[in-house]
Amino acid sequence: SGVKDIVKDAFIPWYNACKFLLQNIEKWESEQNKTFVYREITSYDENNNIMDKWLLSSIQSLLKFVREEMSYYRLYTVLPRLVKYIDTLCNWYVRLNRKRLRGETGEDDCFTALNTLYNVLFTMIRLCAAFVPFLTESLYQRMKKYLGENANKLEYASIHYLLVPEPNEKLINLEIEQLVGVMQRVILLGRTIRDRKKLPLRLPLKELVILVEDYEDIANAIVQVRPY
Repeated sequence: SGVKDIVKDAFIPWYNACKFLLQNIEKWESEQNKTFVYREITSYDENNNIMDKWLLSSIQSLLKFVREEMSYYRLYTVLPRLVKYIDTLCNWYVRLNRKRLRGETGEDDCFTALNTLYNVLFTMIRLCAAFVPFLTESLYQRMKKYLGENANKLEYASIHYLLVPEPNEKLINLEIEQLVGVMQRVILLGRTIRDRKKLPLRLPLKELVILVEDYEDIANAIVQVRPY
Protein backbone atom coordinates (compact mmCIF):
# COMPACT_ATOMS: atom_id res chain seq x y z
CA SER A 1 0.00 0.00 0.00
CA GLY A 2 2.92 2.33 0.71
CA VAL A 3 4.36 1.76 -2.75
CA LYS A 4 0.95 2.38 -4.35
CA ASP A 5 0.63 5.67 -2.48
CA ILE A 6 4.09 6.84 -3.62
CA VAL A 7 3.30 5.92 -7.23
CA LYS A 8 -0.07 7.69 -7.11
CA ASP A 9 0.96 10.77 -5.13
CA ALA A 10 4.52 11.33 -6.37
CA PHE A 11 5.70 9.34 -9.38
CA ILE A 12 2.67 9.76 -11.64
CA PRO A 13 2.33 13.54 -11.00
CA TRP A 14 6.10 13.92 -11.52
CA TYR A 15 5.94 11.99 -14.80
CA ASN A 16 2.91 14.02 -15.91
CA ALA A 17 4.69 17.29 -15.13
CA CYS A 18 7.59 16.25 -17.37
CA LYS A 19 5.18 15.10 -20.06
CA PHE A 20 3.29 18.42 -19.87
CA LEU A 21 6.58 20.33 -20.15
CA LEU A 22 7.76 18.40 -23.20
CA GLN A 23 4.39 18.70 -24.94
CA ASN A 24 4.42 22.46 -24.52
CA ILE A 25 8.05 22.75 -25.61
CA GLU A 26 7.08 20.96 -28.83
CA LYS A 27 4.09 23.30 -29.19
CA TRP A 28 6.34 26.35 -28.65
CA GLU A 29 8.83 25.08 -31.24
CA SER A 30 6.05 24.48 -33.76
CA GLU A 31 4.44 27.88 -33.27
CA GLN A 32 7.67 29.89 -33.16
CA ASN A 33 9.56 27.81 -35.73
CA LYS A 34 12.52 27.73 -33.35
CA THR A 35 14.48 25.08 -31.49
CA PHE A 36 14.13 25.13 -27.72
CA VAL A 37 17.50 24.97 -25.95
CA TYR A 38 17.73 24.82 -22.17
CA ARG A 39 19.36 27.84 -20.55
CA GLU A 40 20.70 27.32 -17.06
CA ILE A 41 19.39 29.99 -14.68
CA THR A 42 22.09 31.19 -12.31
CA SER A 43 20.66 34.56 -11.20
CA TYR A 44 17.48 36.61 -11.33
CA ASP A 45 16.76 39.56 -13.57
CA GLU A 46 14.16 42.33 -13.26
CA ASN A 47 11.67 40.48 -15.45
CA ASN A 48 11.53 37.28 -13.42
CA ASN A 49 7.97 36.27 -12.55
CA ILE A 50 7.45 35.94 -8.78
CA MET A 51 6.24 32.34 -9.19
CA ASP A 52 9.39 31.56 -11.19
CA LYS A 53 11.50 33.08 -8.41
CA TRP A 54 9.64 31.02 -5.84
CA LEU A 55 10.11 27.77 -7.74
CA LEU A 56 13.80 28.41 -8.42
CA SER A 57 14.39 29.41 -4.82
CA SER A 58 12.53 26.42 -3.42
CA ILE A 59 14.49 23.89 -5.50
CA GLN A 60 17.77 25.43 -4.36
CA SER A 61 16.61 25.33 -0.74
CA LEU A 62 15.65 21.69 -1.23
CA LEU A 63 19.02 20.96 -2.83
CA LYS A 64 20.82 22.57 0.11
CA PHE A 65 18.70 20.63 2.61
CA VAL A 66 19.23 17.25 0.91
CA ARG A 67 22.99 17.68 0.58
CA GLU A 68 23.30 18.64 4.25
CA GLU A 69 21.09 15.82 5.50
CA MET A 70 22.70 13.17 3.30
CA SER A 71 26.13 14.20 4.58
CA TYR A 72 24.90 12.82 7.91
CA TYR A 73 23.11 9.85 6.25
CA ARG A 74 19.71 11.04 7.48
CA LEU A 75 17.72 9.46 4.69
CA TYR A 76 14.56 9.43 6.83
CA THR A 77 14.42 13.26 6.70
CA VAL A 78 15.19 13.49 2.98
CA LEU A 79 12.57 11.29 1.33
CA PRO A 80 9.48 12.96 2.89
CA ARG A 81 10.82 16.36 1.80
CA LEU A 82 11.40 15.13 -1.76
CA VAL A 83 7.89 13.69 -1.99
CA LYS A 84 6.39 16.92 -0.64
CA TYR A 85 8.33 18.97 -3.18
CA ILE A 86 6.97 16.90 -6.06
CA ASP A 87 3.47 17.75 -4.84
CA THR A 88 4.42 21.43 -4.59
CA LEU A 89 5.85 21.45 -8.10
CA CYS A 90 2.89 19.70 -9.74
CA ASN A 91 -0.07 21.02 -7.79
CA TRP A 92 1.07 24.61 -7.38
CA TYR A 93 3.52 25.82 -10.01
CA VAL A 94 2.24 23.82 -12.98
CA ARG A 95 -1.44 24.46 -12.20
CA LEU A 96 -1.00 28.18 -11.54
CA ASN A 97 1.14 28.72 -14.64
CA ARG A 98 -0.72 26.66 -17.24
CA LYS A 99 -1.53 29.69 -19.40
CA ARG A 100 2.11 30.78 -19.44
CA LEU A 101 3.38 27.29 -20.19
CA ARG A 102 0.85 26.92 -23.02
CA GLY A 103 1.93 30.20 -24.63
CA GLU A 104 -1.21 32.19 -23.89
CA THR A 105 0.76 35.10 -22.38
CA GLY A 106 3.22 35.67 -25.23
CA GLU A 107 6.27 34.02 -26.77
CA ASP A 108 8.88 35.38 -24.36
CA ASP A 109 6.87 34.72 -21.21
CA CYS A 110 6.13 31.20 -22.44
CA PHE A 111 9.82 30.49 -23.02
CA THR A 112 10.66 31.88 -19.55
CA ALA A 113 8.10 29.63 -17.87
CA LEU A 114 9.16 26.57 -19.90
CA ASN A 115 12.83 27.20 -19.20
CA THR A 116 12.14 27.70 -15.49
CA LEU A 117 10.24 24.43 -15.26
CA TYR A 118 12.94 22.67 -17.28
CA ASN A 119 15.63 24.02 -14.90
CA VAL A 120 13.77 22.73 -11.87
CA LEU A 121 12.90 19.31 -13.31
CA PHE A 122 16.46 18.84 -14.57
CA THR A 123 17.75 19.65 -11.07
CA MET A 124 15.13 17.39 -9.53
CA ILE A 125 16.00 14.31 -11.57
CA ARG A 126 19.71 14.75 -10.82
CA LEU A 127 18.91 15.13 -7.15
CA CYS A 128 16.69 12.03 -7.06
CA ALA A 129 18.73 9.78 -9.36
CA ALA A 130 20.27 7.88 -6.44
CA PHE A 131 16.84 7.26 -4.88
CA VAL A 132 14.75 6.57 -8.00
CA PRO A 133 17.30 5.34 -10.58
CA PHE A 134 15.01 3.97 -13.28
CA LEU A 135 12.33 6.65 -13.32
CA THR A 136 14.88 9.49 -13.35
CA GLU A 137 16.79 7.85 -16.20
CA SER A 138 13.58 7.47 -18.20
CA LEU A 139 12.64 11.13 -17.65
CA TYR A 140 16.17 12.30 -18.42
CA GLN A 141 16.31 10.49 -21.76
CA ARG A 142 13.11 12.30 -22.78
CA MET A 143 14.46 15.70 -21.70
CA LYS A 144 18.07 15.32 -22.82
CA LYS A 145 17.57 16.45 -26.43
CA TYR A 146 16.96 20.02 -25.24
CA LEU A 147 20.42 20.32 -23.67
CA GLY A 148 21.85 21.72 -26.90
CA GLU A 149 25.45 20.73 -27.67
CA ASN A 150 25.70 18.80 -24.40
CA ALA A 151 23.03 16.33 -25.53
CA ASN A 152 25.55 14.37 -27.64
CA LYS A 153 28.44 14.42 -25.17
CA LEU A 154 29.42 11.12 -23.53
CA GLU A 155 29.26 12.55 -20.00
CA TYR A 156 25.59 13.43 -20.62
CA ALA A 157 24.64 9.99 -21.92
CA SER A 158 22.96 9.00 -18.66
CA ILE A 159 21.56 10.82 -15.64
CA HIS A 160 23.87 8.63 -13.54
CA TYR A 161 26.92 10.20 -15.16
CA LEU A 162 25.94 13.61 -13.77
CA LEU A 163 26.74 14.85 -10.28
CA VAL A 164 24.17 16.30 -7.91
CA PRO A 165 24.52 20.07 -8.43
CA GLU A 166 25.74 22.43 -5.75
CA PRO A 167 23.05 24.78 -4.38
CA ASN A 168 23.10 28.29 -5.83
CA GLU A 169 22.71 30.74 -2.95
CA LYS A 170 22.00 33.59 -5.38
CA LEU A 171 18.67 32.01 -6.26
CA ILE A 172 17.50 31.44 -2.68
CA ASN A 173 14.94 34.03 -1.59
CA LEU A 174 13.40 33.00 1.71
CA GLU A 175 11.04 35.98 1.78
CA ILE A 176 9.35 34.90 -1.46
CA GLU A 177 9.21 31.29 -0.25
CA GLN A 178 7.49 32.43 2.94
CA LEU A 179 5.00 34.67 1.13
CA VAL A 180 4.02 31.93 -1.30
CA GLY A 181 3.71 29.64 1.71
CA VAL A 182 1.17 32.09 3.17
CA MET A 183 -0.74 32.08 -0.13
CA GLN A 184 -0.83 28.27 -0.06
CA ARG A 185 -2.11 28.24 3.52
CA VAL A 186 -4.83 30.76 2.68
CA ILE A 187 -5.99 28.69 -0.30
CA LEU A 188 -6.02 25.45 1.70
CA LEU A 189 -7.91 27.09 4.56
CA GLY A 190 -10.35 28.55 2.05
CA ARG A 191 -10.99 25.08 0.64
CA THR A 192 -11.50 23.70 4.13
CA ILE A 193 -14.13 26.32 4.91
CA ARG A 194 -15.81 25.72 1.56
CA ASP A 195 -16.10 22.06 2.48
CA ARG A 196 -17.55 22.90 5.90
CA LYS A 197 -20.07 25.31 4.36
CA LYS A 198 -20.72 22.92 1.46
CA LEU A 199 -19.79 25.58 -1.10
CA PRO A 200 -18.64 24.13 -4.46
CA LEU A 201 -15.17 25.20 -5.65
CA ARG A 202 -16.56 26.72 -8.84
CA LEU A 203 -18.92 29.01 -6.97
CA PRO A 204 -17.36 32.52 -6.79
CA LEU A 205 -17.27 34.14 -3.36
CA LYS A 206 -18.59 37.65 -2.90
CA GLU A 207 -15.73 38.50 -0.59
CA LEU A 208 -12.71 36.92 1.11
CA VAL A 209 -11.32 38.45 4.28
CA ILE A 210 -7.87 37.41 5.51
CA LEU A 211 -6.89 38.33 9.07
CA VAL A 212 -3.26 38.37 10.19
CA GLU A 213 -1.90 39.26 13.59
CA ASP A 214 1.25 40.96 12.33
CA TYR A 215 1.61 42.14 8.74
CA GLU A 216 5.37 42.62 9.13
CA ASP A 217 5.73 38.97 10.06
CA ILE A 218 3.02 37.66 7.77
CA ALA A 219 4.74 34.35 7.05
CA ASN A 220 4.49 33.38 10.72
CA ALA A 221 1.11 34.98 11.35
CA ILE A 222 -2.01 33.06 12.24
CA VAL A 223 -4.20 33.22 9.15
CA GLN A 224 -7.96 32.94 9.39
CA VAL A 225 -10.32 32.84 6.44
CA ARG A 226 -14.04 33.67 6.63
CA PRO A 227 -16.28 33.38 3.52
CA TYR A 228 -19.35 35.57 3.10
